[in-house]
Amino acid sequence: MMAPGTPVQYVSTVEFMKLAGIEKMHFLSGAMSSVKNSENPVTEVAGKYGIEITGRTEIPLSAADYSPIVSDASSAEADVYMPIIAPFMTNLLLQSMDQLDLNMRLAIGEGQFTVEQYEQYGQPGGPLDGALLSDVLPPVSEAANYPSCSRRWTRWLPTTRSPVTSGLPPARCRPS
Repeated sequence: MMAPGTPVQYVSTVEFMKLAGIEKMHFLSGAMSSVKNSENPVTEVAGKYGIEITGRTEIPLSAADYSPIVSDASSAEADVYMPIIAPFMTNLLLQSMDQLDLNMRLAIGEGQFTVEQYEQYGQPGGPLDGALLSDVLPPVSEAANYPSCSRRWTRWLPTTRSPVTSGLPPARCRPS
């Protein structure tokens, strides 16, 4: 099931980035008013973890071809790219990365992609190769079936409401 990311999900992905040794990230942002609701806390947490934000590339909602946008963004010299986009935009993003044969490592919530997108793009050498996938619950999607994706999740303690990681080092997804 495809679901848009939430600010909590994006922030938990930043923790995963730190554990994975990421030093620089770049936003791929949909032209939506709600994007700042996710970018602001991510920027704050990234700063606390010492992760530099190299900038942001805005993707217009009406864009039919993301290739020029993705090509420009790839020059940001980031270790990972965090798409904060509407779910309907993910296929165009993945298609453009695939067509341009760009290895832009993504850091994103695993629910952002459909089962079909994992099947098509989650293979070694595909656009999701090496992607850092995070969620606020233990994984329930198809991400675990594709070995080129790394994943981590965060859970909330019911009494303190503070984020607690699974305690596991970043692990490679294993085929089920």
